[in-house]
Amino acid sequence: MEGEKIIITVDNEQREYDTSTFSDAAIQKVNELKLANNVIQTRSVEFGLLQLGRQVLEGQLNQHLPKTGFTVVQQDDSKVESNTSDTKEES
Repeated sequence: MEGEKIIITVDNEQREYDTSTFSDAAIQKVNELKLANNVIQTRSVEFGLLQLGRQVLEGQLNQHLPKTGFTVVQQDDSKVESNTSDTKEES
């Protein structure tokens, strides 16, 4: 990485640096950031594949479910629920 020019986003701005001016600690943090970005990218791809697999499984399940004798349940999109106890009023 020595003498390499890299672009790093810091405080929502892109900055170009010459890595020859970096301390060992800065180089270590850049490497950790690269690793984190790679893991995030990999996990995003994996998540997309899981969603696709789930859709396939739902389609396959639907083929095995009865075609009649069920009720379609629709959620009320206007309701807002909270799961924190400090937002619920006590009576």
